[in-house]
Amino acid sequence: MCIRDSAAAVAGDEAFSRLVTAAVFPPLRSALTNAWTPETDGAADAGARSEEEEKVVGRAGAEAGAAAARSTCPPALTLARAWRRTLLRADWAAIETQLILPKLRRALDRWHVRPRPRERGAGGDADGALAALRLLDGWLRPWVVWLGARGYELHVPLRHRLGAALAQIAPADARGVDAARRWAPPALPTAEWSALLARHIAVRLADSLDALDINPAAQDVAPVVGALAWSELLGVELSAAMLDEHLWPKWHGALRAWLQQPTARFDEIAQWYCGWRSLLPAPLLAQSSVRAALDSALDLANERLAADGVGPADAPVGPAGVAAAVSYTHLTLPTKRI
Repeated sequence: MCIRDSAAAVAGDEAFSRLVTAAVFPPLRSALTNAWTPETDGAADAGARSEEEEKVVGRAGAEAGAAAARSTCPPALTLARAWRRTLLRADWAAIETQLILPKLRRALDRWHVRPRPRERGAGGDADGALAALRLLDGWLRPWVVWLGARGYELHVPLRHRLGAALAQIAPADARGVDAARRWAPPALPTAEWSALLARHIAVRLADSLDALDINPAAQDVAPVVGALAWSELLGVELSAAMLDEHLWPKWHGALRAWLQQPTARFDEIAQWYCGWRSLLPAPLLAQSSVRAALDSALDLANERLAADGVGPADAPVGPAGVAAAVSYTHLTLPTKRI
């Protein structure tokens, strides 16, 4: 194609866009202004459209509409996807900045968790928060994923709203992990996602570990299991640092106090140690600080054995290179560092 033909094609495309914009822009703007309510759009049947929406979908939106009828994509977003690349760029930018984003922001400001009445002192309303998060997922998440960086003005208030809703769910409740996972990038940008985890999740997990009583006689491991369930989203480095600061010091203190008791049974201590170790997922066990914490526990146990005059023999090494258990009079515990 020669340069003249190419220029003519570009001019023809611009003329077509102007023609389409002149025909479509007014009813599209009217539909988004008068017929669109974001909160109910996501919950409605994706195949149902208002009369005004039907006027502007046309042939260009037929395939997108058919696909939306089989999915949870809000109908207004189907319109946006169908027409964004057809209308003139300046006109579409006006629709986004003057109509779509303000309406989404106002809808987000109206959205909140409605807690059920509960007894004083009880925890948050997890069921109510999860129900509200499911609704938000239905009508807002598709928009923020599609808008990407263009929806930047939604990201900070969305992060605060998500944090407040997740605060109603106990850290040990795995449903909170699943609800939060839905907003990982590309829903929230990486910076806001990291802020959500650090400021709204990690802090609460740390508080739950701080409140945990290490009691070998009757141990409640639910707060630990809950904290570890978040490790995939938090990342192993942050999770390991949280354990290092909020769990291991008092865990070692409880073990030290137990070992100082004349009636301490080393088979029970070994079982206790192995039980705690089994809670840790493999990625966390690979972290140097976690290995060091477990090594310190073994050192404490072996120091007590040495004080009792029981000397460890050389530990045989199994095929995987991991020290086999060395049997003593009272204790079956690995003596080689993990």
